[in-house]
Amino acid sequence: MIQASPSRARWAVGATFLLHGMLIGGWVPHIPLAKERLEAGPALFGLALLSFAGGAVFAMPLAGALINRFGSATLTTITGFLFCFAFFGPIFAPTLMTFVIAGFVMGMVIGSMDVAMNSHGIAVEKALRLPTMSMFHGGFSIGGMVGAFLGAALLKYHGEVVQACVIAVICLMMQFIAMQNYLPAAVDKGLSGSHFAWPTKATIGLGLLCFLALMIEGSILDWAAIMMREKFLIDASFAALAFGFYQGGMSVARLTGDWIRQKAGAVRMVTISALMAATGTALALVVPWTPTPTQMPSSTPTETPTEPPAPTEAPLPTDTATPLPTRTPAPTATPGNPVITFYASPDTIRLPDCTTLYWWVDRATEVFLILPSGQIGVEGSGQHQVCPQATTTYRLKVNGANGRQEVVEAQVIVLPPPTSTPVPPPRIKPTRQPLPTATATPIITVTATLTPTLTPTPTWTPLPTVTPAIDPLLAGLPVRWGTIALPIPAGMDGH
Repeated sequence: MIQASPSRARWAVGATFLLHGMLIGGWVPHIPLAKERLEAGPALFGLALLSFAGGAVFAMPLAGALINRFGSATLTTITGFLFCFAFFGPIFAPTLMTFVIAGFVMGMVIGSMDVAMNSHGIAVEKALRLPTMSMFHGGFSIGGMVGAFLGAALLKYHGEVVQACVIAVICLMMQFIAMQNYLPAAVDKGLSGSHFAWPTKATIGLGLLCFLALMIEGSILDWAAIMMREKFLIDASFAALAFGFYQGGMSVARLTGDWIRQKAGAVRMVTISALMAATGTALALVVPWTPTPTQMPSSTPTETPTEPPAPTEAPLPTDTATPLPTRTPAPTATPGNPVITFYASPDTIRLPDCTTLYWWVDRATEVFLILPSGQIGVEGSGQHQVCPQATTTYRLKVNGANGRQEVVEAQVIVLPPPTSTPVPPPRIKPTRQPLPTATATPIITVTATLTPTLTPTPTWTPLPTVTPAIDPLLAGLPVRWGTIALPIPAGMDGH
């Protein structure tokens, strides 16, 4: 760690207070979302939020002992980094039990860092010999305002994950730069021979005063966004702006606090500021709230037409279609009977989509939202996000001011997730291969001259008529045809 001068250490500690406030301001928009995600009523969720305070109260005495042993600079550095990671725990806790555990851990880190950075701020103030604590706390309030405004914008346009990551990364970088400019750890290490000391009468009185002030601040931190969201039916990102403006007012008072303390004195300043805080809190509680037509949900809201299914989506079955539910109309406003408006919008969803239940009740003493997980008490007007896995009927139980109890229902139809129709493979259009070009072969004309060969026709030459010479001696004798042996002259027998 670099040996920093008191002037540089002042800005480093101011940056530490700033990032501490940014992380808390960034957590505020998630509080109403956590309440809806966990489906917890005000009483149960209030007990869950006590885990943050429980962790802080548990860790603060231990932080004093660690500072005495290792110095406030060391503990401020460690807890600053731990806070950036513990920030994610309650935001993404899936169940109420994990939310309580994550809240207790985050509360321990917040309490330890609060003690450590204030201790180091006191060491810097002593080294400078100038009042600087009010400036440090002003930096915390500015950080809370920046964290709330920046967190609300990121949550609205980019979602929970991006919002948490951006704020955590910014604070990590700020802590890394600030730690190199703290005063040495030896400035307040080992100042006491004991790691623990009982409070004195003076510290008990100041402790009670701090308890009251922090109780107001904690109430606004934990419940302002929830009240704004449920009373005025606004987004969680917009509801968080209430805490941002509250921290803006605190930053103005804290940045001018050192000057006011020098002019008016510490006692008078504490008295006047306490009266102002009490007056502002009372006004916020007693000012009546009258819903306007734009804030009060209508019993017959205009449905936004849904787009036709994509070509790849399977058509909905027509033989098993469930009829759309009819919303429960508000009962006739007879004297004394509660007036109830309760509906789901949209009332037909596909897995894994969610929907929101809206209600507005008048002339009632108690209102309960009945969910599959149980019954929770709710305010007279509000909304609640649900993510049913099957068609579910939700109920709103109302106890009227005249003692009459009424129950209205709102059904949410859950359709199966879209199934993709198998796409046939693309047809390959056959391409005709061009016929080979026939090369004309010249025809050779052969003219053959046929010369007929004449076969001579044999001519039969008649044999000469041989007139036998009849021996006169045989003349007159009868002739009998037969074989006549004629003598063959020599030379005619073939030899």
